[in-house]
Amino acid sequence: MGAFDVHGQQNTRIERLAFLNAQLQTSFSDPIDIAIRDGVSYADPVEEKIDEIPYAFVRKRLSVRVQSSGHKLIITKGAFHPILSCCTQAALSDNEIVDIESVRSLIKDRFQRLGIDGLRGSSQGMGNL
Repeated sequence: MGAFDVHGQQNTRIERLAFLNAQLQTSFSDPIDIAIRDGVSYADPVEEKIDEIPYAFVRKRLSVRVQSSGHKLIITKGAFHPILSCCTQAALSDNEIVDIESVRSLIKDRFQRLGIDGLRGSSQGMGNL
């Protein structure tokens, strides 16, 4: 298990966001959520859950809206292609925010390689991001 950035580097910020989504969402818990909650050790979230957009099979994603230190954030999980299609920005390892187009091909290549390696998902877009 791991949380990786667009360059394949372990990223604790991404891991924390995945944990928050798994911990705070209430509408659709699956084995991945359980593995995320059990696989990382964070104290109870200090973020306040504001809202949740439940998983929908048409949208193929679930979001929780949180507030932390005065900032509002939406954390979304779901199928790879629907998630990627609604993203406009990406965070790099150094937390630099870039236009998604500058790293879209890196993201797609990494997803395909992970599928080939037998991890959840496939190059046909059935995996989770």
